[in-house]
Amino acid sequence: METVTAYAIRHKESGNGYVGATIKPKNRWKSHRAKLRKGGHHCHYLQAAWDKYGEDAFEFLILEVMDCETKPHRTALELKWIFFCGQYNSLIPDPNLSYFTMPPSDTSPDLAILAMMRAKVPGYALYLKKRGEVVTEFVQSVDGRANMAAHAKRRWADPELRKAFERGLERRWSKPNARAEFSQKMTPILQSEAIRDAHTKDLKEIWSDPERSAKYRAARANQWDDPERRKLQSEKLKAAWARRKASQLP
Repeated sequence: METVTAYAIRHKESGNGYVGATIKPKNRWKSHRAKLRKGGHHCHYLQAAWDKYGEDAFEFLILEVMDCETKPHRTALELKWIFFCGQYNSLIPDPNLSYFTMPPSDTSPDLAILAMMRAKVPGYALYLKKRGEVVTEFVQSVDGRANMAAHAKRRWADPELRKAFERGLERRWSKPNARAEFSQKMTPILQSEAIRDAHTKDLKEIWSDPERSAKYRAARANQWDDPERRKLQSEKLKAAWARRKASQLP
């Protein structure tokens, strides 16, 4: 049994908030602020709002305190408040996950919460899907691309954020079959006609601009200065040619 606190990092003017749950709310708030001040928070929507409006525009609120018997009950408490006021949360709950199908104990005070979430989550997921479409449209716009580029430059300029990002990449690619799974997922996307046309258009724009083409050539040349990258690229090209050769066999 743990005493869990559901909290929100709320934008005072709009009322939009990021919702979470923790057993140590004071420490959690300090952790959130540290990451937001450095520009490295995992919730991109909250980070963007924090950067736009400033720290003073936000407040930390305690939403509910509850004794939770198991992790599914703690998750249910968090999702309950995400549904009501989690406008910045990027989580899309899946009704098929275990915390919706695991039966709670008969003595649990969270039976009503779990029942409500089973009914409400599909509607919440639909809402997030619609919001995602709006966010996607913005990210693909000129302003959105400029905003993402500014965040990326700031992240790489900070040694601590850069190291954290590199550690995350190392953990991702060190998992067994991570590269194979990613390749299997991305290959049909990258081979689609729309992506190939977009790639061709981008390359034409690059080569028509002397400054951009010079940067592009320099970046490509630097890739071969790294022995590890040369080895990896060599392996990828060999595998690609092997697949192409096999597909042409009678």
